[in-house]
Amino acid sequence: MKRYLRVLFLFWSTAIAAELEYRLNFLIATLSSFTSLAGSLFSLFLFYRTGYTFPGWSWEEALIVLGIFTILQGFSATFLVPNLNRIVRHVREGTLDFVLLKPISSQFWLSARTLSPWGFPDLVFGAIAILYASDRLDLHWTRLTAIALPLLCAIAILYSLWFILSATSIWFVKIYNVTEVLKSLLEAGRFPINAYPAAYRVFFTFIVPVTFLTTIPAEAMTIASDDLLFVLCVNGSKDGWLGLQRICDVAEFLQSHPQLDWEKLLVRAEQLHCQRMLLLGLKLACELLDSPLPDRIWRKIEQDPTVGKLSEQTYHRLFKGMDAYLNRLQLAHFSLRLQQGWLAKIRYCLGLIFPINERDLEFVRLPQFFFPLYYPLRLLRLVLKYGLYGQKER
Repeated sequence: MKRYLRVLFLFWSTAIAAELEYRLNFLIATLSSFTSLAGSLFSLFLFYRTGYTFPGWSWEEALIVLGIFTILQGFSATFLVPNLNRIVRHVREGTLDFVLLKPISSQFWLSARTLSPWGFPDLVFGAIAILYASDRLDLHWTRLTAIALPLLCAIAILYSLWFILSATSIWFVKIYNVTEVLKSLLEAGRFPINAYPAAYRVFFTFIVPVTFLTTIPAEAMTIASDDLLFVLCVNGSKDGWLGLQRICDVAEFLQSHPQLDWEKLLVRAEQLHCQRMLLLGLKLACELLDSPLPDRIWRKIEQDPTVGKLSEQTYHRLFKGMDAYLNRLQLAHFSLRLQQGWLAKIRYCLGLIFPINERDLEFVRLPQFFFPLYYPLRLLRLVLKYGLYGQKER
């Protein structure tokens, strides 16, 4: 290991000394990186200035995705392009044999022989974008550490893709521009994966894993504590609070997060239409496991008599000999009572009868306000697919 570190130091010190002979290039690279980042920011601004948002992504969260993309772009410009792109040239010129005969790992030599400092500005600008967005989101500094492992995995994935495509030139000599195709595909990582249609999301997740390069690390950093509480309460309510384990999860979360912003949490729950599910989970955790709750939350729970009735029903099912499992009709009735307002109840019933899927959402793009129109449009789509088109196939 020490031998490799000494060799790496010699490689990189020589490369930097050679590159710094042309210092004006560094200024040009900095200006180019700044212009590229400004163009990406302008693209985001065009989306968000009219109030449009990528589903589930605020402006600041989308900026974190862009910052991660800029860091990966700087990493590729610094390490991957000057090294792995030379594999194709070695194969075309017949000099790869000289590399294979050297008394050192061939992959190490091909991957770390040189570096280009012209990618450093992208690394700096990407880090600045992430820090600025984190400050705007009021994220604790520990959230920055949460991005470390996903970002390292993203770098490993990017290196693997680049090396695999470059190594294919051994069998297919004339694919010297294949890495340019990869760079073009990776441009999709500038924006959250939710910005693309369903077919593109599948492609950029399972074929070319752009999702794991930028979106997943950003999600690991931006996921909020109240989001996890919502997940626990919604998941427990979805199954009718079948066992104590789900209630224990909520109680453990409340014990480990004593400084929750309850007012903000209630407002967010109302926006997500899951306030009653949240209140039911909090009531069960507090009464069964003595989890601490502020007085204003208790007042909110007492103002909703349905929460009390559902909690009593859950107690009976758990402790008084009733069947712990709900059949489909009972679970549907339980979930229906968790919906607040007649509009939400109607929408839930329509969802059971006419479940909206990705194909319906892709059939016609509608604003969120017109979401109920998807139910008749689903019937129209099915009639067109299995009625008219089905008759033509016959």
